[in-house]
Amino acid sequence: MITNLLAYICRIRKLYREYLKDARQKHALSECEADVLLFLHNNPDMDMANQIAEYRIMPKANVSKAVDSLMQKGMLSSVRDSDDRRKIHLKITDNASEAINDIVFAQDKYKNRLFDGFTEAELRCHFEFLQKISQNAGAFSERK
Repeated sequence: MITNLLAYICRIRKLYREYLKDARQKHALSECEADVLLFLHNNPDMDMANQIAEYRIMPKANVSKAVDSLMQKGMLSSVRDSDDRRKIHLKITDNASEAINDIVFAQDKYKNRLFDGFTEAELRCHFEFLQKISQNAGAFSERK
C-alpha cells in the first residue's frame, strides 16, 4: 500500500511539472521561481520569504535564491515593514503578470485533467481525506 501511495504522489507531481513546463520555459522560470510567484499571487497576505518557505515546505535557501532571481528579472520588488525594519515584504510587479497568467492557466488545465470525471461529492471527500492526511503528517513533524 505505501509503495502505491508514494507512486501516486510522484505521478501527480510529475504531471504537475509537465503541465507547467511550457509556461515556465516561456518566461525562463525555475520550478521554485514559479512556486514563489504563485504563492505570492494566491496568498497576498503572506508576502515574506520565510512564510513562503514555511507554507510551501521549501528550503529557505531555495526561496531566497528564487526571490533574488525574480527581483533581478524585475518580477518582484521588496518593501521594508514600517513597524519592523527587519521584515521585508515581497510584491509582485507588473512585469510578472503575463507569467502568472500563463502559469495559472496551466494550473487550471492540470486541475481539470487531474479531476476529470469526479463528482462534486467525490471532490469534497477527496479534499477531506487529504486534509486529514496532511493534519496527520503535520502532527508527526511537530512531535519531532
